[in-house]
Amino acid sequence: MKNIAVIIPSFAIEYSLEFLSGIYDYFVNEDARVFVVPTSFKYDNSSNFSYQYWTSIKLLESNQIEAIICPSGMFLTKMSKEELECELKRFKKPIVSVALELNLNNCYNIVQQVNCKEIYYQIVNHLKTVHGCREFAFISANSVNSAEALDRYESYIDALKRCNLDYHFDYEIDGKFVAEIAKEELAKKYKSKSDVKFDAVVAANDAMAIAAIEHFSNMGFNIPKDIKIVGFDDTISSRLVYPKLSTISQNVYGQGYKAADIVNEILEGNVVEKTELIDLNIMFRQSCGCVSKNIQDNIYFDEDGVEHRDVSKFATNIKYSDIILDKLNIITFMDVVKSANTLRQFYYDLPHIVNNANMDNIQVCFYKEPIYLDAEEEFSCPKEIELKMYYDKNSGSSNFLENEYFKIKDSVFVEKFMPETSGIYLLHPIFSGESNYGYLTCKIQNKNFSDYNVYLKILINSLSQTYEYTHQLLLAEELKSENSNLKDQSCTDELTKILNRRGFKERGQRAIDVAQEKGAPVVVFFCDMDGLKKINDTYGHEMGDKAIRVQAEVLTKAFRQDDIVGRLSGDEFGVIAVGMGIERVESVRQQIDALNAKFSKKHKLPFILSISIGGVDLQSSSNLKRLLSEADKKLYIEKQIKHANRV
Repeated sequence: MKNIAVIIPSFAIEYSLEFLSGIYDYFVNEDARVFVVPTSFKYDNSSNFSYQYWTSIKLLESNQIEAIICPSGMFLTKMSKEELECELKRFKKPIVSVALELNLNNCYNIVQQVNCKEIYYQIVNHLKTVHGCREFAFISANSVNSAEALDRYESYIDALKRCNLDYHFDYEIDGKFVAEIAKEELAKKYKSKSDVKFDAVVAANDAMAIAAIEHFSNMGFNIPKDIKIVGFDDTISSRLVYPKLSTISQNVYGQGYKAADIVNEILEGNVVEKTELIDLNIMFRQSCGCVSKNIQDNIYFDEDGVEHRDVSKFATNIKYSDIILDKLNIITFMDVVKSANTLRQFYYDLPHIVNNANMDNIQVCFYKEPIYLDAEEEFSCPKEIELKMYYDKNSGSSNFLENEYFKIKDSVFVEKFMPETSGIYLLHPIFSGESNYGYLTCKIQNKNFSDYNVYLKILINSLSQTYEYTHQLLLAEELKSENSNLKDQSCTDELTKILNRRGFKERGQRAIDVAQEKGAPVVVFFCDMDGLKKINDTYGHEMGDKAIRVQAEVLTKAFRQDDIVGRLSGDEFGVIAVGMGIERVESVRQQIDALNAKFSKKHKLPFILSISIGGVDLQSSSNLKRLLSEADKKLYIEKQIKHANRV
């Protein structure tokens, strides 16, 4: 059986849904296991902890995955071509890139046959010669700074020149490829009919073109009589909006289908061309005036004026009753998932979860310890992972396992419990905040990827909570049986015996949340030892380690027993003082200086310890990470003052 991965930034983009639909339809009856993997973008923190999705990339280095499909054009919205190539170099297996030609020896590319400049020339020339348009506006996505966005913008400028039309900078807005942003920008710039001086709008994608249709229609313009509008991509919405959108089709469904066919041929051992060409096709519909608004059928004209009937394989007829049913299913699913408090209870609910979410099976895997990950950190994938629970609907087999570890390098899916289960799977990381616990795989029954996206978000939130609750229960029982007050070793710094970075951030954020609920003041300190490098160079690293231990002792002494003190890195510490006012920062600084002198003498150090501190309260934020960053800025000012005084 073939094992193939499809990496995709998000299910919440129409391009994704059509692309995945083509792949789904190709493989639905093939002897293959296809893992669809939402990855977001590396270091992306545009929404809460979305960077955690990128951890899945490391999992796909597994020998079980034989080939990868990558819609590379989608990644260019937040990554450069060079960055994407650098990330994909890790894979020593065939990669099929769609939309972007990648310079990788193991890559097979599916690229446009007709370049963007020629297509935009045909669009602009059509609007000028057929519909008499003379003044053109453009909705760009230049600020995204992707090759795709810039190519469309430059092609539009080139088309105006070739058609002897003037380019007006004032007639341009930047919508960043997002409908909501385009709406906001249009509303700011065009508040009344007198503000509109153009008779045609060309948008860099369909979402922004549809935003233009809605905005100008609400202003009282007749589309297309007063303003012609053209998009790019031919998404589902382009056929559902009124009037139907004239656009440029990349045949996204066909791209997915073609990519699946190429991967299958490669794994069958057949010879495949390194580069395959795909067509860009113009579809003139109602929004430019080529098709009457009274016609309900999906009719369009091509660049030669030939009439066609749209027979897209991707469903566009969405019934209202189906939407209501989907919403009810999601609500029911939430109730089922929320009923579990512990991991074993979650396991007992797996049959209900699988049935309610239209799945065939599920496997849940956890790392030995949760991995604490910042947005700026590189994910280091553990060698082993534990298969904790699984359920297979068709065979009825299921189990809650103890110490069933397997090597990720060998496989990401455990076959011995569900052998020969071909089909379309989702692979999704399990995370909550900055903690990554593992991942799950599930076989899906249909191609409603946007629904599965919701199901999985609910699932991983519940799994994260039940994991933590179960872990705390077991830890409390273990401490009780040992009659010990020892702290959890995973949260303790070995050198100083105070909290380590993970323990500090976890307990610190909880303390801030509770204090905020109670209305108590809080000061967050960021502390950095002065001259540790000089100590190491002069007296050796053993003395440097001793200095760090004594500094931790000083900080523990300077603050109250209930305050949270932790070591964040080599010579950096953090303190959270609940109940303290910001006005006490200076007195705390003086107290620490005095204790540094006292403890340096007590421990017979050949120098006097010195540390710089910065303190902030909750005025600017209640997020510990941001508070530490603000405190670090205050610390930097103190460092500058100290340096100036020494000079």
